[in-house]
Amino acid sequence: YGEGRTLYEANAWEAAGNRFRQASALLQSAGLPVSEWAALELALVHYQRRQLVQMERLLRGVLARTQPQTHLSARARAYWLLGLCH
Repeated sequence: YGEGRTLYEANAWEAAGNRFRQASALLQSAGLPVSEWAALELALVHYQRRQLVQMERLLRGVLARTQPQTHLSARARAYWLLGLCH
């Protein structure tokens, strides 16, 4: 995740996306809900690369996997990013 952030800040979108994808999968396999934050970062990579269909699909997945009562900030971020898709 940290490497992905560093690469994202350096505008290395493809490499950052790969790191966020890996982080999300590893965190999800460990059963950690923080995996959704890696998915949100990957959505930003899609935005920067103008891959809005992929971005929207990923964000809708985050919303489907999270609960409103327990994932308020992740869901708020997902809804905000969805607004950027349209």
